[in-house]
Amino acid sequence: MKQLWQWFKFGIPPLIITCIFIFAWHLIQNNISDWILHLVGNIFFDSLITLAIIFFFGCLYGYMVSRAWFENLVKDYLVSIPILGLLLVIFVLKHNLDLVEVRTTWGPTPEESNWEYGFETREPWFEDGIKWHKVHTLCWAGKLYSRIGDRNIMKCREPAHKVWMSVFSLGLL
Repeated sequence: MKQLWQWFKFGIPPLIITCIFIFAWHLIQNNISDWILHLVGNIFFDSLITLAIIFFFGCLYGYMVSRAWFENLVKDYLVSIPILGLLLVIFVLKHNLDLVEVRTTWGPTPEESNWEYGFETREPWFEDGIKWHKVHTLCWAGKLYSRIGDRNIMKCREPAHKVWMSVFSLGLL
């Protein structure tokens, strides 16, 4: 009887963990049965097929992100799309993004102008003796400014963590 009790004590934690996984799988199958692909007609196999397809496309996306041609595609064409462009800039581009403030509306003085936070998505370049910056502002309808002069851009005066806290707390991103 003592040996039976020992087996029972050692068997309870794995049994509980197994039951949790079975219960979670049951919840997943019941709650997303409208969202999964119904290829076979059996919900168990359809869920597994759907998870395999998600895994495959996750690997495919990871492969594409690691390639230089995809990064060039993002830089050249996709960065100008407002919401998608900002997300792709954050997650795909591997160079350092500088957090800057951009003057979007002029005021009588620089302090009275409207300044927005943004990412400098490209290294500054000189054209006809003028230094230009390419900036994407931080908000859901973020704007891409392809040419910003030196008078309309400045490095953030606050530390980066305070900038991110104000962006997230205002619900801008």
